[in-house]
Amino acid sequence: MMRNIVVILGLFIIGLFGAAACGRSDVTTQSTSSDRPYIVGSDAAYAPFEYVNDKGEIVGWSIEFIHKLGELGGFQVDVKNIPWDSLFQEVKNGGIDLAISSISITDDRRKSFDLR
Repeated sequence: MMRNIVVILGLFIIGLFGAAACGRSDVTTQSTSSDRPYIVGSDAAYAPFEYVNDKGEIVGWSIEFIHKLGELGGFQVDVKNIPWDSLFQEVKNGGIDLAISSISITDDRRKSFDLR
């Protein structure tokens, strides 16, 4: 059981950084909190990873993770609730900088996104 959790978390983190790699190309390594925030898309329908709470806020483990990553990396994060069917197209079109929504790496996604 513990091994499965570690594997799932590892894949999640790989997916997160892969999604980030296919996001903004204008980012330097010396971002500051005054820069434009990363716009993160998430289909907030997968509790406990990402969901909308009773106050209408997008919350969950993935959301806490991306906010903590922003805090540690010195950049702001603005999470938008975007339906799953539109999520990848929004990344391609530049409507969002990256996606975090229980995303797994597939061969089809490798063809469209830089998933390092």
